[in-house]
Amino acid sequence: MGAMNILIADSNYQDRALFKEIIYQFDRHVIVDTVSNGPELFHRLAPSASRPVPDLLVLQYELPGADALQVLERIYLLEPYTSVVKLVWGALVNGDIVERCRKLGALQCFSKVIQPSAMKRLIKDALQTLTPVC
Repeated sequence: MGAMNILIADSNYQDRALFKEIIYQFDRHVIVDTVSNGPELFHRLAPSASRPVPDLLVLQYELPGADALQVLERIYLLEPYTSVVKLVWGALVNGDIVERCRKLGALQCFSKVIQPSAMKRLIKDALQTLTPVC
């Protein structure tokens, strides 16, 4: 199996860097790509032989140009995106948003106001869903 491909879609550079840092703590061999807005994300998700489908999508709820619900609705039933593990996080996340994101295929949806240890645990759990058990 090749390296996992992870796509981080977040408008904040520091948040993208934080996710990358945490991801690399668990697996230095992953390929991490980042985008900062909805149009870049949709361009990155467009089918292309030169860009693999991400195994994990980390998605900012309030992504400029397309919020997480718009992204999830757009890719919900599209192959090959049904098998992509999706994490959604944001400042405006509440119970209704969590439920809607999960119905659209998100593994987790959580607030940006989260303890670093809890964030690490969520990312570790998501990465483990991608790692085959021998």
